[in-house]
Amino acid sequence: MSASAGGNEWNPRLIEDTCDEPEAYLQPLDGYQESDLVCLEEAIESIKSLFRNLPRDVWISKNASKNPIDGLTPDEAAAIHLYTMEIRTRSLYSILNEMLRDRDRRKLQPWFLYLKLFITALFKIPSCSVKVLWRGVKSSLHSKYHRGQRYIWWAFSSCTLSLEVLEQPIYLGETGTRTLFSIECMNGKAIKPYSYFKKEDEILLLPGFYFEVVGKVNAGNGLYIIQIREVTPPHVLLEPPFIVS
Repeated sequence: MSASAGGNEWNPRLIEDTCDEPEAYLQPLDGYQESDLVCLEEAIESIKSLFRNLPRDVWISKNASKNPIDGLTPDEAAAIHLYTMEIRTRSLYSILNEMLRDRDRRKLQPWFLYLKLFITALFKIPSCSVKVLWRGVKSSLHSKYHRGQRYIWWAFSSCTLSLEVLEQPIYLGETGTRTLFSIECMNGKAIKPYSYFKKEDEILLLPGFYFEVVGKVNAGNGLYIIQIREVTPPHVLLEPPFIVS
């Protein structure tokens, strides 16, 4: 499920080969919250045909999530674990994020039961506020992001608390075309206790992450650093999975 190099566990979500976030504003993520909250086996029923062994991976996730914290149910914790699993072909997180970036929101409907369970779990986890997070992309994005402008990331975005992690050769390394986002975050979710990858301090940003570009710099050797800050959007971009008091 996971690869390693130099004895280090490799979490592929911490580095992207590209960033396919649409530049246009899309419709907010809505409708999933009206779905029933069901067990994980039922939540993946309408998407299992997209994957080779999804019921097996659900079984693995549930066995790894029997004693969750933060008030999560075992099924909610297992939904996070399933998201973090790496699959030889295309992982669940990869296809889900592709759907979240698609202009046609109807493509998300088969995912609604899983999204209800997954996002319910994430909403129960306390947010990590005012922490600097790091996200790496193996391509040049500095021309797409302009200081003072605001943007939306529609997919789930994996970040790390450790800049040193991304400097390793198995991630960004020290050469080649690269973009490093420095992120001031209010609502990141620390998913390490639930993840398949137990060594990484992974923070997950939810869909509809709204932010302003604070600055950017050419750091040399093909690396651009873009500093961004999460801001409150003028409208709800991700409907909560339940009524938040």
